[in-house]
Amino acid sequence: MTATLPPEYLSALARIERRPSWPESLVAALLPLAGVVLFDWPVAAVIGIYWLDNLLIGLFHALKIGAAQGRMLDPKYEAGIRNHPQWSDAQKDELVRNAKAFQHHVLPWFFLVHYGLFCAGHGAFIAFLFDGAFGGFASAPGLAMIALMLVQHGLDLRAFRSDAGLVALPRALLMFQPYPRVIALHVALLVGMFPALLGYPLVAACVLAAVKWWIDRSQVFATASLLRRAS
Repeated sequence: MTATLPPEYLSALARIERRPSWPESLVAALLPLAGVVLFDWPVAAVIGIYWLDNLLIGLFHALKIGAAQGRMLDPKYEAGIRNHPQWSDAQKDELVRNAKAFQHHVLPWFFLVHYGLFCAGHGAFIAFLFDGAFGGFASAPGLAMIALMLVQHGLDLRAFRSDAGLVALPRALLMFQPYPRVIALHVALLVGMFPALLGYPLVAACVLAAVKWWIDRSQVFATASLLRRAS
């Protein structure tokens, strides 16, 4: 599929993720660290905050999918329908129309269910392994972090809706866009817990803050970069 994507789609996908500024990303990384140092959070609470960020990523991405209006099918799939010898032109038109409607109206709900189950499973795993993972939300740095995440994702959604090239993207193309970054953050954060398990919680908190900052600033997991490498 990646080799047949129009250039304007790849260009738009390069803009789909608003990269935070240096100060913004530093604040987002240091607030949970402040919770550990100043408010006696367990280090696992940092994992809980970042899990909540991943949940918000999914919710706001669902709003992006809802705003996208393109209905392009995979050209190879559509060509296969058009070239089928046993169907009339009217049947082919109906099949293409139904396939586009499915991609446009049904797939967003599939994303919500799939991503929701993904985050629920990971949240249950965190709660089982790490006591206090979700105990820092009501503290001052926790509330500040949640407010910052909501502002970041709100600005990201506003940028999406104001970009005609992004709104023109087909919803099916946006289905799995947030997964590479989110999976990388899940894995990296769990690995970052090892210093805490070894008795060095402050080291673990610093590692987690560094991981969060790097993933926010890096373009390694950007959609357009992944598609270009795959093609």
